[in-house]
Amino acid sequence: FGLSDDEKKSAVKTVLAHNEKEKCVLMGDFNMTPDCEILKPIFDEMKDTAKAASGECLSYPSPAPERKIDYIFVSKDIEVISADVPAIVASDHRPHIAELIIH
Repeated sequence: FGLSDDEKKSAVKTVLAHNEKEKCVLMGDFNMTPDCEILKPIFDEMKDTAKAASGECLSYPSPAPERKIDYIFVSKDIEVISADVPAIVASDHRPHIAELIIH
């Protein structure tokens, strides 16, 4: 997802247009915090795996994370077992992991 609001809106629209009620895992750097209105349509259509985590899943910047801008979203028919953002500095973002059951 880009940095400008227009790029973000376009990306959300494109993602949702291709989420054709099939099982879907969508992950990456969305450059938006969970309270961003632009991201709301994805929250409405998919599950944020971070809800299965014990912490806030802050991932940016990696040395001392203070923002959640990285996500693993799944379609509603996928079961989320666990999620985490390990304290690993491998790039400018910490990794986001999730354990899923796909039937």
